[in-house]
Amino acid sequence: MATGEQTNVAYVALREHYEELLTAIQEPEALAAGLFARGVVTKNLMDEVSVHALPPLTKKMKLLSFIADQIAVEPPTLDTFLAALKNQPSAVRVAERLESTYCSLSGRPKTQAQTLPNTASVPQQLPAPEQCVAVSPAPSPQPPTSAHAVDTYSSFLKLVYQRQKFPTYGKWHPDTSNAFINLALIKKRKMSKEEMTHFCRQTVRGDIDDIVHEKESISMGKIGEVEGKLFPQLILVEGAPGVGKSTFAWELCRQWSQCKLLQQYKLVVLLRLRDKMVREAKSISDLFYYYNRPIQQTVVEEIQATGGKGVLLLFEGYDELPAKLRTSNSIFLRIIVGRELPEATVLVTSRPSASGPLYMECRNFIDQHVEILGFTQKDIQAYFDRNMDSSLLEGLHQYLTYYPHIRPMLYIPLNCA
Repeated sequence: MATGEQTNVAYVALREHYEELLTAIQEPEALAAGLFARGVVTKNLMDEVSVHALPPLTKKMKLLSFIADQIAVEPPTLDTFLAALKNQPSAVRVAERLESTYCSLSGRPKTQAQTLPNTASVPQQLPAPEQCVAVSPAPSPQPPTSAHAVDTYSSFLKLVYQRQKFPTYGKWHPDTSNAFINLALIKKRKMSKEEMTHFCRQTVRGDIDDIVHEKESISMGKIGEVEGKLFPQLILVEGAPGVGKSTFAWELCRQWSQCKLLQQYKLVVLLRLRDKMVREAKSISDLFYYYNRPIQQTVVEEIQATGGKGVLLLFEGYDELPAKLRTSNSIFLRIIVGRELPEATVLVTSRPSASGPLYMECRNFIDQHVEILGFTQKDIQAYFDRNMDSSLLEGLHQYLTYYPHIRPMLYIPLNCA
């Protein structure tokens, strides 16, 4: 078989088993060390994969992306990768399937790949970094086409939303099913207490984050559905602290990745405004992270060329932005008001008491205004039933009997934790 054909076959075989490999590889650090010892990966990559704070999924994606690039240039790299992979018991079967696929596509007889020595525990045997700069020099890669780059980035985002767990802090473990996410569509007309319907009265708690407007209950499936607009400009989602805004944002992304919601968008990008890396963004390209730089650049160029059409940017936690980043010159406000990426849809979550100035500035082009209501009484009971055994439930009911003033606070899901 010609070298070019062999290159394509090895690369295709790896991509075919990509998702299986992400699940099967349990020790990306050890795998990287083994491949470094054979000169397949660079020391820089091994050091990156060894960073403790890096999420395991990101480590595996970085490693597999590098291996794919090497295999595209030098197919024999696949044999070394297979041998290293078989050192991990959890990955042996996937390695065998990958080898079988490659042999089937290339017509090469299947051989028993030798496992590599476990070099993770014997760093003194590793060659010096200057001996492991890389495998044979790669030719200059062709820049990816815009369609291919956007599809690749979309697949990456969907994989992240599907595979990563909901990010939690402390002991709070929310249920991310939309059965517990209650929403209300807020109309523009304010209401007096006398005009309030029964539904509206239930949503007013007597605190600073109350929204006293005409409202109607909606489902999550209605998010982004605006009459006469396939791509609304701005969606404002508000709710009291702890009511479930982060859970809502994550669930929205997860359902997009599962092809259940928001399928008119080719990209749904979740940007947590509390994250340091997001806050430090100065340009559009800083908001679209991807570990493959040429693909990232092509994606950004395509998004800018179309004005962001077909892209949903989800700014989660506007109330957590420092005041200096809420000015008209910040990248976030420039996008929200449409001075940059005017064709993109922007969804902002915030507590009402913090988003008042934003609402006043953008009220003329807010296409959908939604409130997250928190738990109903039925939700509270269902949540406790799902997460407590009978003895704990009995103790909880006794406690609430003695301290009835706590019960009205339980509509906030975080207070139920």
